[in-house]
Amino acid sequence: SGDEAKAERLLRAACDGQRGAGCMGLGLLYDPDHREGKSFSDVRKARALYAHACDMGAHSACVLRAVVLDFADASISHASLERDVERAARGCSAGGDTAHSGQPEACFVVAGFFQREALSLEAKGRAGAGASLDRAIAYERRRCALASREHLATAPCRAESWQSHRPSMRR
Repeated sequence: SGDEAKAERLLRAACDGQRGAGCMGLGLLYDPDHREGKSFSDVRKARALYAHACDMGAHSACVLRAVVLDFADASISHASLERDVERAARGCSAGGDTAHSGQPEACFVVAGFFQREALSLEAKGRAGAGASLDRAIAYERRRCALASREHLATAPCRAESWQSHRPSMRR
């Protein structure tokens, strides 16, 4: 529609002007999860715009980037995945960001990444499994501290369970 096209032009101008909120808004315009299949739907553009906005300091965009991370996408390089996890960690650690209540979701993504990494390293007999699990536990504890009761009812805190496996892991 004409309104969507106008919004796209205005948000693109803000993003091109290095305004993180503009890039995040443009990402939302392209994000199929927020657009319900409208004309601008393009998940790859949304992901890139969230990453760019996050890199400019828009912590809500870091949270949104975390939520759309696809660890199963084989086309994403390990280096790119690590950058996205670092962005997600910023979304988890952002204090006082009231524009988006997704901080626990970002923590959930990061904790899960490090927990899977720990299990993978342990299965391969490689060093670093314990350190990765320690990071997973720290992010999971942050998520549990930030999350609402409703969030924890659907995704219970896993920190203690993971902690119980820690003694058997290699450093």
